[in-house]
Amino acid sequence: MERGESSGSTPAGDDIWAKLVPLDSGYSDIELRSNEVTICSEIKSSLSEKQEWCKITREKDQCSALMQNKSSTSIIVDGTVVHEDDMTIIRCGSEIILGPEADGFMRYMFKVMPAEEICKKQLKDILQSDSSLRRPSDEIAVLDSCSSIKSPLVLGSGRKLRRKRPRAPPDEENDRDFPCPQCGTEYAGFQCNGSTVHLQCQSCGGMMPSRSNATVPQHCLGCDRAFCGAYWHALGVAGSDVYSLCSHETLKPVLQSIDDNHFCHFTFFNISSSSVHVHLIADRSVPRIPFLAHEKNRHEQDITEKCIRQMGSSLQDVISEWIRKMGNREVDRTRLPLNHPDMITPQTYVCNDCYDKLVSFLLYWFRITLPKHFLPPEALNGKTAGTVTLCRTQHHNEEHALLQRNSTGCGV
Repeated sequence: MERGESSGSTPAGDDIWAKLVPLDSGYSDIELRSNEVTICSEIKSSLSEKQEWCKITREKDQCSALMQNKSSTSIIVDGTVVHEDDMTIIRCGSEIILGPEADGFMRYMFKVMPAEEICKKQLKDILQSDSSLRRPSDEIAVLDSCSSIKSPLVLGSGRKLRRKRPRAPPDEENDRDFPCPQCGTEYAGFQCNGSTVHLQCQSCGGMMPSRSNATVPQHCLGCDRAFCGAYWHALGVAGSDVYSLCSHETLKPVLQSIDDNHFCHFTFFNISSSSVHVHLIADRSVPRIPFLAHEKNRHEQDITEKCIRQMGSSLQDVISEWIRKMGNREVDRTRLPLNHPDMITPQTYVCNDCYDKLVSFLLYWFRITLPKHFLPPEALNGKTAGTVTLCRTQHHNEEHALLQRNSTGCGV
């Protein structure tokens, strides 16, 4: 095990609250013990020299952290480029690449230690300090055999009870016994049992059964996070005071089937052998340019809007056209800031955050391929949005954003 070097400002004791786990098993985990830690480790797998590359500060929610890039080059966190001295939020499962690209650079997974493990360590320390508090080994074995917890995700009872009558609906039993609506009621021929694994929605916090054979996806392909909206909407399950359910808007296909006249076709997905189907609505609407577009430079975003008006088109039409080009493999996806970029198609289900990233990426390609006669006069004073250097100050300083546009342009 390696330890991160503490800055000494906010000690947290000897407990390990998080780890940086290398994806290369030949390297050791980096343990985080202080609330503010400077990380020094190998940057490239081909070099043994260790370098300081980030500072990690524990957040108040105890399950996320603020990471500042301290290296001399950009790094990638969950597919997003983080430049030198910039900061970003990392959560349990965040992937960190210690360079501007994956090839040749070390990759780490940020993992927060479960509260259960921390409590076990504290209990172990107490028992070691006072041997009289320890239980005999045979008594511990009996207690372990009676445990009803199988894993953090599998929710069920320790033994199966035989019922003389069918299970009562949720409102007649203790609602806390049912993690999700499908635990107490059968939908589309499926009902949860004691061994059903449940997924927690990253939007509403509610639970749903993990269904490997479900036709409607339960995960966003762009970030691999779970969202329950599409699943429950497919089954026709409505929200209630007992269960938290998302709107189906939280996880939708990139683009639905649209004919040449832009009239919407309805698409149906068969969930199981039952007659339950999903009725999908029209393609996603794009009412505005995402905040992330053009490195968050508002002046570049304004220029893009003017270009679209000059063409006599709309933002919705431009994005729909570029999504089709992407589906036809006419767009280089090297810089697409999503997981599994080669698997993204117009039919792929993505969450709203990933959709904004995708739209921002396509607007970059729209701008660098746009003929100059569509550009407004102010856009001709600087470089185009594609031949630029990245500037961090433009993200939060409007005057500098304008200066950056007029001198060197902005980023993607």
